[in-house]
Amino acid sequence: MGSWGWIGRYAAVLLVGVLLAVALGELTVFKQTMLGSTKLSAAGLVRFLGYGGALVMLWLLGQRAASQLHSAGGKAGHLGFLILPLTTLIVLGAGYDVFLAILRPMFGTSLKEVYNWVFVLGISTSAVWLLVMLYQHSEGLIELLKTARLRAQRTDGRCASCGAGLPEQAKFCPACGKATPGRPAG
Repeated sequence: MGSWGWIGRYAAVLLVGVLLAVALGELTVFKQTMLGSTKLSAAGLVRFLGYGGALVMLWLLGQRAASQLHSAGGKAGHLGFLILPLTTLIVLGAGYDVFLAILRPMFGTSLKEVYNWVFVLGISTSAVWLLVMLYQHSEGLIELLKTARLRAQRTDGRCASCGAGLPEQAKFCPACGKATPGRPAG
């Protein structure tokens, strides 16, 4: 399954973007500087760019992870179908406040309602997309979880039923007699 080292770069850019937005947004010069006659401050603009950029990076990270899981195939490939809808749901949920922070000074009541409905529809669509993908790939995900559970049970050397230590080649637990997972019972 390819290298996943690229995640660190995305995480670093995400973190630095958020930290810069917070730090610069707290500087007095940014708080006092306004953009023309609008009520938008430089602090609000820099927070929007930092937080918005972080959300874009998060979505791109999700897109790349989904693509890499799809191309790897196998049981883990089913996770790729959930990552993008889940990431989109998170980005839209957080993005509501990020965009509202910069647009609020320009909104009237009716425009705010349109804005709200755009996000309600986007978030709802993402949630439905996630549920559909979960349903379509549930069998593969269950198999993936079973495989992970069996692997964990085999590597910890303990019986899944009673917790007793298992000899390495045991087909049955010496304490309770249950068949060991992943090994033939006969």
